[in-house]
Amino acid sequence: MNYVIIDGDSILYRCGFASQHKIYECDGKDFASKKELNEYEKLPRGEPFEYTSRIEVEPLENALANVKNTIESILHATQASDYAIYISSNTPTFRDTLATIQPYKGNRSGNDKPVHYEACRNYIINVWQAEECFGIEADDKVAVECVNRPGSILVSNDKDLLQVPGLHFNWTKPDEGIYTITKEDALHYKYIQILSGDSVDNIVGIPGLGDKGADKLLRNMYGSTEEEYDEMCSLYYIERLGDEVGLHNYQETKALITIIINSEQLESVINRENN
Repeated sequence: MNYVIIDGDSILYRCGFASQHKIYECDGKDFASKKELNEYEKLPRGEPFEYTSRIEVEPLENALANVKNTIESILHATQASDYAIYISSNTPTFRDTLATIQPYKGNRSGNDKPVHYEACRNYIINVWQAEECFGIEADDKVAVECVNRPGSILVSNDKDLLQVPGLHFNWTKPDEGIYTITKEDALHYKYIQILSGDSVDNIVGIPGLGDKGADKLLRNMYGSTEEEYDEMCSLYYIERLGDEVGLHNYQETKALITIIINSEQLESVINRENN
């Protein structure tokens, strides 16, 4: 039997959004997807193409059932004997303080959370004993706990957590089963992200590079030391952006991308942010 450490944020968002649906309306007709709407737009018409959209929300009970079924399926698939769930608080974190190039997650609108988000959040705290993380993100706490408990299974569908060596389970791809991220895998993936940035979190990286471009640049680096990755990646930034801007952007992007895996660093960050 296994001890399982779960990233609760990914469950809250995915299950919450699964219980609401965007409906497009045009010419008195409803379309369940943008693809269907686009196909309709291709038909001959004598008037300008105009449409509206609305969100149809399922009852709260459906969203809570989604959360419950997801957690139960995770515990079953991983043969868990015990578990911990961590979720981010609704307060700023140290990454918000660090970000100067662009606001951290500043590209997200006010509609980036599901309608039932708060209710699902209260449910996962009160029923499943999820722990809130203040000053840090759930990713950081999950990572530290997994490193401190060798043999535990990290459960998430968040690519950021591929920086953490150990056993992993992606609950959105259960057929892949439990798999291992080696220290070499984790370090390589971290520096791919440092080069490419993270559009989801509004972290630029090297403009126009992307994950595939970063992977190509670092393909021969796999198995190198962190110092070697650090030197090479900083040079890529400087070559593209110049000495001053390149070094500043590299250092900031590295700080924003890197998931904390050290207990002492985690406690230091929490104390600084919460005082």
